Amino acid sequence: MLSFISMHKNNWQQHSYAAACSVSDLVLFQCMKDSNIDKVYLCLDNDDAGQTANRRIATKLEEQGVEYEILVPTMKDWNEDLMSGCGVVQLQPEPEESEEEVWMALSL
Repeated sequence: MLSFISMHKNNWQQHSYAAACSVSDLVLFQCMKDSNIDKVYLCLDNDDAGQTANRRIATKLEEQGVEYEILVPTMKDWNEDLMSGCGVVQLQPEPEESEEEVWMALSL
Protein backbone atom coordinates (compact mmCIF):
# COMPACT_ATOMS: atom_id res chain seq x y z
CA MET A 1 0.00 0.00 0.00
CA LEU A 2 2.85 2.41 0.76
CA SER A 3 4.21 1.96 -2.76
CA PHE A 4 0.81 2.78 -4.24
CA ILE A 5 0.46 5.89 -2.06
CA SER A 6 4.02 6.94 -2.95
CA MET A 7 3.00 6.88 -6.60
CA HIS A 8 -0.30 8.72 -5.98
CA LYS A 9 0.65 11.47 -3.55
CA ASN A 10 -1.89 14.12 -4.52
CA ASN A 11 -4.71 14.29 -1.98
CA TRP A 12 -3.73 10.96 -0.44
CA GLN A 13 -4.89 12.10 3.02
CA GLN A 14 -8.43 12.61 1.71
CA HIS A 15 -8.95 8.90 1.12
CA SER A 16 -9.35 5.80 3.26
CA TYR A 17 -6.99 2.89 2.62
CA ALA A 18 -7.33 -0.78 3.45
CA ALA A 19 -4.46 -3.24 3.03
CA ALA A 20 -5.47 -6.88 3.21
CA CYS A 21 -2.06 -8.31 2.30
CA SER A 22 -3.89 -11.11 0.53
CA VAL A 23 -6.63 -11.58 -2.05
CA SER A 24 -9.31 -11.71 0.64
CA ASP A 25 -12.07 -9.11 0.62
CA LEU A 26 -12.74 -9.30 4.37
CA VAL A 27 -10.76 -6.14 5.21
CA LEU A 28 -12.52 -4.14 2.49
CA PHE A 29 -16.03 -5.11 3.50
CA GLN A 30 -15.23 -4.62 7.20
CA CYS A 31 -14.04 -1.08 6.40
CA MET A 32 -17.22 -0.45 4.45
CA LYS A 33 -19.52 -1.41 7.33
CA ASP A 34 -21.28 1.63 8.75
CA SER A 35 -19.45 4.01 6.40
CA ASN A 36 -20.31 6.40 3.61
CA ILE A 37 -17.92 4.86 1.10
CA ASP A 38 -19.42 5.00 -2.37
CA LYS A 39 -16.40 4.35 -4.55
CA VAL A 40 -13.67 1.73 -4.23
CA TYR A 41 -10.42 1.49 -6.19
CA LEU A 42 -9.15 -2.07 -6.33
CA CYS A 43 -5.33 -2.12 -6.57
CA LEU A 44 -4.38 -5.76 -6.50
CA ASP A 45 -1.31 -7.42 -7.98
CA ASN A 46 -0.95 -7.93 -11.71
CA ASP A 47 -0.90 -11.72 -11.55
CA ASP A 48 -3.53 -14.45 -11.90
CA ALA A 49 -4.47 -14.44 -8.21
CA GLY A 50 -4.73 -10.65 -8.02
CA GLN A 51 -6.75 -10.28 -11.19
CA THR A 52 -9.08 -13.15 -10.27
CA ALA A 53 -9.68 -11.43 -6.92
CA ASN A 54 -10.30 -8.11 -8.73
CA ARG A 55 -13.11 -9.70 -10.73
CA ARG A 56 -14.58 -11.50 -7.70
CA ILE A 57 -14.55 -8.40 -5.50
CA ALA A 58 -15.83 -6.17 -8.33
CA THR A 59 -18.81 -8.49 -8.75
CA LYS A 60 -19.64 -8.21 -5.03
CA LEU A 61 -19.28 -4.41 -5.11
CA GLU A 62 -21.53 -4.20 -8.16
CA GLU A 63 -24.17 -6.36 -6.45
CA GLN A 64 -24.11 -3.92 -3.52
CA GLY A 65 -24.40 -0.89 -5.79
CA VAL A 66 -20.92 0.39 -4.95
CA GLU A 67 -19.02 2.16 -7.71
CA TYR A 68 -15.55 0.73 -8.28
CA GLU A 69 -12.53 1.05 -10.50
CA ILE A 70 -9.82 -1.55 -11.05
CA LEU A 71 -6.26 -0.21 -11.20
CA VAL A 72 -3.56 -2.59 -12.38
CA PRO A 73 0.19 -2.04 -11.93
CA THR A 74 2.35 -2.21 -15.03
CA MET A 75 4.61 -4.82 -13.48
CA LYS A 76 3.68 -7.58 -10.98
CA ASP A 77 2.83 -5.23 -8.11
CA TRP A 78 2.89 -1.56 -7.08
CA ASN A 79 6.26 -1.90 -5.35
CA GLU A 80 7.87 -3.17 -8.56
CA ASP A 81 6.29 -0.25 -10.44
CA LEU A 82 7.66 2.20 -7.88
CA MET A 83 11.14 0.66 -7.87
CA SER A 84 11.34 0.56 -11.66
CA GLY A 85 10.10 4.12 -12.08
CA CYS A 86 6.94 3.08 -13.93
CA GLY A 87 4.44 5.90 -13.76
CA VAL A 88 0.70 5.73 -13.60
CA VAL A 89 -1.87 8.44 -14.07
CA GLN A 90 -2.45 10.42 -10.89
CA LEU A 91 -6.04 9.99 -9.73
CA GLN A 92 -7.50 13.18 -8.31
CA PRO A 93 -11.02 13.68 -7.05
CA GLU A 94 -13.02 16.47 -8.62
CA PRO A 95 -12.89 19.56 -6.36
CA GLU A 96 -16.64 19.52 -5.80
CA GLU A 97 -16.74 15.83 -4.85
CA SER A 98 -17.23 15.03 -1.20
CA GLU A 99 -17.84 11.30 -1.42
CA GLU A 100 -15.76 8.99 0.69
CA GLU A 101 -13.57 6.61 -1.26
CA VAL A 102 -11.54 3.64 -0.21
CA TRP A 103 -8.43 2.37 -1.92
CA MET A 104 -7.75 -1.30 -1.43
CA ALA A 105 -4.19 -2.34 -1.99
CA LEU A 106 -3.71 -6.05 -1.76
CA SER A 107 -0.45 -7.83 -2.12
CA LEU A 108 0.44 -11.47 -1.85
